[in-house]
Amino acid sequence: MRRLAEEVRSELASHYVRPVSQLADEEAYTVFCFESPLLTEEGTTVGAETWRRANRRAVASLLTQEPDVYHLSKQEADESTGRFLSYYERDLVVIDWDAALIIDEPQNFEETLYVMELANLQLAELEAYDRILDDSLERAYRDLSPRPTRGRAAVLRELREIRIDLTRFSDELSNITKFFGDWHLTRIYENISARFHLGDWHRTIDKKLQTLDDLYQLLNHDHTNRWMLILEVTIVLLFVIDLVILLLGFRRP
Repeated sequence: MRRLAEEVRSELASHYVRPVSQLADEEAYTVFCFESPLLTEEGTTVGAETWRRANRRAVASLLTQEPDVYHLSKQEADESTGRFLSYYERDLVVIDWDAALIIDEPQNFEETLYVMELANLQLAELEAYDRILDDSLERAYRDLSPRPTRGRAAVLRELREIRIDLTRFSDELSNITKFFGDWHLTRIYENISARFHLGDWHRTIDKKLQTLDDLYQLLNHDHTNRWMLILEVTIVLLFVIDLVILLLGFRRP
């Protein structure tokens, strides 16, 4: 996947607006898929929720990649396996921060994996926008200094582009559950979103964007005041010139 991402980045290099020299390393999200129905040692079927209760510590060890099952505390085991969903007797989804467990029929894996991939993509986008806003805030403080490094037109244009991008992304994030068409998939998305704290990420970005907007409103206000001062001085100069011309006209024989 890393190689594929680098190939795509290289192919699109000529279309970049603000390119990143190198892709940052991202943490992988692992999903363990088990085919249902689950069987006991005697060969009888067991319900997915019953199996989870009996193997809760083992599931937590799998999701946290802790090799010693009994090394985890009960609190950590409960936390790692606390977000789970089941629709039928034979299916189960357990969602953690770094990994998830799916127990279902193979033909149903793809939809659930798609929802999880979508949530991971949104988390990566939010993290990227957060970094962009941090850089923009640093530039904003420099732009408000007595010796700004950029012109006001470029500053305001960048703010407008960021606001458009984040508004579009905000709409997608708010309306994404409308496109699932399945209540169970919606529940899975809502749980993984809560696990990733997507709502908190979004509120943090909104606050930073509002701070950035306030800073540039000050910049724009200062820009407007300067133009008003220039216009007022120009009007006074024109009045003085007109008055001088009139006085010279009266004195001419």
